[in-house]
Amino acid sequence: QVAAWAGDGGTSDIGIQAPDLAEVLIDFEDNCLANVHLDFFQRPRRRQFELICTKGVIIVEFSRWDACRVSTYQAENASWQHEDLKTQRDDMFRAEDTEFLKAVAEDGQISCTIAEACKSLEVVCAARQQTC
Repeated sequence: QVAAWAGDGGTSDIGIQAPDLAEVLIDFEDNCLANVHLDFFQRPRRRQFELICTKGVIIVEFSRWDACRVSTYQAENASWQHEDLKTQRDDMFRAEDTEFLKAVAEDGQISCTIAEACKSLEVVCAARQQTC
């Protein structure tokens, strides 16, 4: 089940005619929830992924183009560990392109199946329908 809200392009003053802000709440069948916040105008730029579980937390923060921080929390010993990683702005895109081209050249598998891609598209479409 998906609940969503998207700005109409007038939430900010950046002058686009597409949604410039989206909030999506996804309720999965296995009793998990996901909250997605996307915007095109936040300054300073920030991307953060947070996975909260009963035994710990994983947070990946991309506050700069050239670095990210991975933080893990273990509930059993109440401790945080942090690791700073060097990145480049287009690392994800290069990795996707490399995997795809290697699969084509070697007739191999890719890590995201067609079924998984379809499921992702279904979630996006459900979110878009909620905003109309």
